[in-house]
Amino acid sequence: MDELFRFPTALPRDPAVDAWLDAQVPALGDIARAWFTQMRRCGPDIRELIHDGCPVACVQDAAFAYVNVFTSHVNVGFYQGASLDDPAELLQGSGKRMRHVKLQPDVPCDAMALERLIEDACADMRRRLQQPGSGGAQPMRRVLGLLVMFVVGIALSIRAAPAIAREALDAGAACRILQKAIAKRDGLPESGPPATGWFCDIAPSKDPTLYVIALRSGKQQPYSNLMGWYAVARASGSVYRWNTETQRAFPLK
Repeated sequence: MDELFRFPTALPRDPAVDAWLDAQVPALGDIARAWFTQMRRCGPDIRELIHDGCPVACVQDAAFAYVNVFTSHVNVGFYQGASLDDPAELLQGSGKRMRHVKLQPDVPCDAMALERLIEDACADMRRRLQQPGSGGAQPMRRVLGLLVMFVVGIALSIRAAPAIAREALDAGAACRILQKAIAKRDGLPESGPPATGWFCDIAPSKDPTLYVIALRSGKQQPYSNLMGWYAVARASGSVYRWNTETQRAFPLK
């Protein structure tokens, strides 16, 4: 079996990771934070730490992904990336195991494809840990450890971004998740701007996995104001910015 990168000191939530993200230049740090948050959402067995100067996400203690910030771009990397399916051809690198996706501010990225890579990398690591000789925990120890991480994961999810739906969302639920996310980002009440409130216009979408939504204020006014275009994943509830020209989704800033 391929060698795994093991980090026994990884934590369910490491304050050093948030401090690292806060210290980055906003244009790049926001990208890194958005994608590391996606890694954190992969399940209650996710742990994290700073290694080699950047945030690393682990399944239990086995690293599966990381983010790193450079002068003008962000890398989202995968420790076993060479074995991942990559139909969108996002992955770069030629090493035996590791691959990365290079992201730049205002440069289009296939957000849905990158989200799938993160999910697949996490699932792949879980499978590797179940293989004989992986050095994974013994059955009882594994059960107890996962139980603790599950409880911690629930507690953290209450403080984190919008709850992720486990079943396909209807349009009303997608609108509520979007409003909650924008309210948290912009420091607004969940009912929207105090003077006008807000509402969702669901736009036609060629992508059956997304709701494309125009968020507007002033429904009861003579005219409404467009606050922005967004997309909400029907299955996961993840919220994205939406570019109406390129018809592409981007991480929410």
